[in-house]
Amino acid sequence: MISYSEDTIAAVSTPPGEGGIAVVRISGKSSKQIADRIFRGRITPSEAGSHTVHFGKIVDPDSEELVDEVLLTVMWGPNSYTAEDVIEISSHGGQLVAKKILDLCLKTGARHALPGEFTQRAFLNGTIDLAQAEAVADMISARTDMSLRSAARQLGGNVSQTVASLGNKIRNLLALLEAYTDFPEEEMGHADIQKLTDDLNIIKDEINRLVLSYEEGKVLKSGLKLPIVGRPNVGKSSLFNRLLDESRTIVTEIPGTTRDTVSEFINIAGIPVELIDTAGIRTTGDVVEAEGIKRARKEIENADLVLALVDMTDPEILDDIRSLTEALGSVNYILLANKADLIDETMLEARKISLAEYNPLPVSAETGIGLEQLRDLIIKSAGIVKKSSLKDETIITNVRHRDALSKGLGFLDKVEQGLEEKASYEFLAFDLKNAVNALEEIIGKTTPEDILNKIFSQFCIGK
Repeated sequence: MISYSEDTIAAVSTPPGEGGIAVVRISGKSSKQIADRIFRGRITPSEAGSHTVHFGKIVDPDSEELVDEVLLTVMWGPNSYTAEDVIEISSHGGQLVAKKILDLCLKTGARHALPGEFTQRAFLNGTIDLAQAEAVADMISARTDMSLRSAARQLGGNVSQTVASLGNKIRNLLALLEAYTDFPEEEMGHADIQKLTDDLNIIKDEINRLVLSYEEGKVLKSGLKLPIVGRPNVGKSSLFNRLLDESRTIVTEIPGTTRDTVSEFINIAGIPVELIDTAGIRTTGDVVEAEGIKRARKEIENADLVLALVDMTDPEILDDIRSLTEALGSVNYILLANKADLIDETMLEARKISLAEYNPLPVSAETGIGLEQLRDLIIKSAGIVKKSSLKDETIITNVRHRDALSKGLGFLDKVEQGLEEKASYEFLAFDLKNAVNALEEIIGKTTPEDILNKIFSQFCIGK
């Protein structure tokens, strides 16, 4: 387990920059004394009741020089986020004001908090488990309603309760095995072996469902990486701007205008989608453009889904489709025929017949033709189910959780094989215990110290 420091810590908890307010957070056994030294109001902070807010001033205790008028919130342990004495000072927004208040906190006995140290203390003091701690970071980074809802459910204990329930079911099997281990002269009857096997398979099916849910969960959490690719001047930047609903990239009739990748996040049906405009793929002697094309190919390799764009007005469209799809290989893609607004209905129908083998979706970055259908195809291609699924089922969004579940499933597979081979009860019990330990890594009961340190180091300072 990671070591616990009894130092009092402080940090600015609001993002840098100008805003309505800035919040400096203090946590630890010296919080009261620090607040008493720098706060001037109608009440001394250490004498205030827990979960109360007080108006006053922050001053330099050495000179009594005013720094700012603030609201000071007190939350005494153990009924606080960290289970320690917590003070939050809400000042006027601005980096300098917040920095001056933080400097006074450090000057009067606190040390600067490490990234994620407030949440780490909440975990170490038992107010949240590790899965809930990770959900805090997920809520902060959530980009859409669905990703926020998923993180909120995890913070509320959805994943933790599921893991605890699975652990208890495995412990029930373990209790049965250990009963026979204690009385080796008794052989397990056929009915008990069958029940053990049946219960084991039910648990395995539930864990396997959770493992498989990660494919959907990672999209809910991290979003889809979606580059737009094609040769120059087929309308990639125009489509990028249209989907963003703003002019983010330069659009001209000159081939090779886009020479680097440009990315922005958009929300499609609650899914965060990282849309990426790329350089047109062609043979070129321009060194800068060639580097852009190299980066475009790299984006294709790392993509969850590719929007492959061709020009519906191009007489050589079939050759373009063949070369583009050949270049994409096994990558998951949606083929789009842009500039559908520039040809009449007769030509459009003729194009559809001649391109039936590839069945591109006619779209127009200029008028918006086909874009609603495109959004539906993106969600369908990503394998996302309806929003309602989030209400009823636990979905795994964290690769660490998936790996722990997979490890636990591996131990249960060994138990099933052991039952078939009539292995000793001690060996079966050992694998069941390992399965429980693997699952409990998710909630932090058996998580190695280096993993814990890595998790909390990825948090922002002040959280």
